[in-house]
Amino acid sequence: MRSEAAFEALDEPLSHDAGMVEHLSAAEIGARTSQARPTASASFVTPCPTELTILVPSQEVSRDILNFMDALGTKEIHGLDPSCGLQPLCAAAVGA
Repeated sequence: MRSEAAFEALDEPLSHDAGMVEHLSAAEIGARTSQARPTASASFVTPCPTELTILVPSQEVSRDILNFMDALGTKEIHGLDPSCGLQPLCAAAVGA
């Protein structure tokens, strides 16, 4: 079950606390969303060259967002480390 209150309670400084951030691949985040486990971004995610931010800190990473990122097919995405994946907030940070 998704907890809206958990996401609304987050504030940006939390995303800068290294103990509250983990690294997950898109596949791992997709598995979480399939299990209805909320995953929130810890950073801004901006594909280039579009320069349009698609995730902001504390925003839930949905299956639609993952599909959109995959469909873009761009190699350069600010906020995504190809070797480590995305930086979501850890489960403890979102109360999951």
